[in-house]
Amino acid sequence: MRRSVTLKDLAKELGLSVSGVSKALRNDPGIGDATVARVRQLAEERNYVPNLAAIHLKQKRNFKIGVIIPDLFDQFYGLALRGIEDTAARNQYSVVFTQTHEQPDRERALIETMIRNRIDGLLISITTQTDQTDFVDQLEAIGIPVVFFVRAPRDRPSYNVTADSFEGSREAITYLIRKGHRRIAHLRGPTLLSLSQVRYDGYLQALYDHQLPFDANLVKQPTPEPDSVDNLMRELMQLNDPPTAVFTFKNYLTLDAISYMQRNDSARVSPLDFIGFGNLPLLKHIDYRPLAAVDADPFDLGAEAFDLLHQRMVSSSEPVIQQVKIPCQMTIY
Repeated sequence: MRRSVTLKDLAKELGLSVSGVSKALRNDPGIGDATVARVRQLAEERNYVPNLAAIHLKQKRNFKIGVIIPDLFDQFYGLALRGIEDTAARNQYSVVFTQTHEQPDRERALIETMIRNRIDGLLISITTQTDQTDFVDQLEAIGIPVVFFVRAPRDRPSYNVTADSFEGSREAITYLIRKGHRRIAHLRGPTLLSLSQVRYDGYLQALYDHQLPFDANLVKQPTPEPDSVDNLMRELMQLNDPPTAVFTFKNYLTLDAISYMQRNDSARVSPLDFIGFGNLPLLKHIDYRPLAAVDADPFDLGAEAFDLLHQRMVSSSEPVIQQVKIPCQMTIY
């Protein structure tokens, strides 16, 4: 078998030092353009392939990051993952990703797996049931920086990249108010998620902005049970003064709510306007669709998440904790 061409071989043929050839291949500003051109031409002629293992060993990095998400079938995470992968590839990093299926025990096991895979950094969107993120201390102690994305933890300050859900919620409720709605219900997200509170706060702020009274009867907390949304929608529509619009934590809840109305209260489904988070493609193809959807660009969010993690991985000093907000946009159907 023919031996691979090495840096030493190129250096000998060109009459240069090994370090000089290496710098030329990296476009080091200290190497002249003519020398860079000579080195690159010979490397191409000799089919030189860099020894990545040696490079990684020298730099004490594996150029590999881990990504843990709740559910790959959630379109938002799929698109965010594309943003991560594209940005990582431009920086010569590979991506190892997996999903928790919203199971905290599985999340813990996957973090241990990532450590064994010798990742350089971790991007994670925690489960709806994760209330303790002490795994961050373990990872940071062994030199693996952690950045949260989409969902930030409630139990500690963290490096994170999330949607600006407060302003997104505020904009959605404001839009409903301008459409004439005064009784706006809210189906909240999981209790342990800080994101749920942020979106609820945006809902409250919009009511305050327009001097509308808050009615606790209009705020409901779905549970994971299959009939939870059905039961809550029934309660809402049986109020003496029922809502004329519903703002949901996520448009998967919107679809469940619309399904209930079509099955049980079809006469009142048309006047009822829905807005939720998540611009799902399938919403364009159903007979009765929400009024609008609110979302940050998932690709941009994923790209920003990698950029923040990369900054932490290559920095020689620890910067102040950063929290990046991606603006939300509203899509009218």
